Amino acid sequence: MWAKREIEAYARAFGLSPDRIFFIPYHHTLNRVALEPWDGGYVFSGGNFGRDYPTLIAAARGLPVEVRIACSRPELFRGLDVPPNVDIRGYTHEEFLKALAGCRLSVVALQGGLLHSGGQQTFLNSMALGKPTIVTDPEGAREYIEHGVTGLLVEPGNAPKLRQSILTLLQDGDAAAMMGRCAMEAGRRRTTEAHFQELVALIERRVLGKDGTPMRAPERPARA
Repeated sequence: MWAKREIEAYARAFGLSPDRIFFIPYHHTLNRVALEPWDGGYVFSGGNFGRDYPTLIAAARGLPVEVRIACSRPELFRGLDVPPNVDIRGYTHEEFLKALAGCRLSVVALQGGLLHSGGQQTFLNSMALGKPTIVTDPEGAREYIEHGVTGLLVEPGNAPKLRQSILTLLQDGDAAAMMGRCAMEAGRRRTTEAHFQELVALIERRVLGKDGTPMRAPERPARA
């Protein structure tokens, strides 16, 4: 799992013992991308699945900046009253990364109550680019973000709190810059290599014996 909360969640959902489910932190995906971060003055958010755009749009209404949403699923916005400062369109992968690199701050607006906690790649890339990052899934993101230091965690569905968090970062440039620097340091530690090293170490501990040979799987009890 990429979030510790999922250990109990998946154990309940699939009738498994929690000791058969493991947390391994995810990683950023910028190791082969040449991006120079810059401040284009806009708020950026993106993603097609598990996102809570109604709450983000409610929080964005009347903000003194443009809010760009990268999403190629128009059905998610059907029936919403989208304010004029919010731009929604599909982005290619390259456009998504460039938009992320150029934002003033990033918001990963996630739904609450889902079995799977998503958004790790998006907010880790944002952090690795030095962007102040807000995530609306505290339970799923707390292993990656220290609230108030490397980002902000806002409970899902709370548009007023999300709006205030955005305004706080927009209005206090020094605090936002410090958060961005701390986010970059934390995000860049989450490398692809570190992720797979932990995965290999887990396999070695759980699957291979001390001499490197495969361990026998425990025998299942005979059926009555």
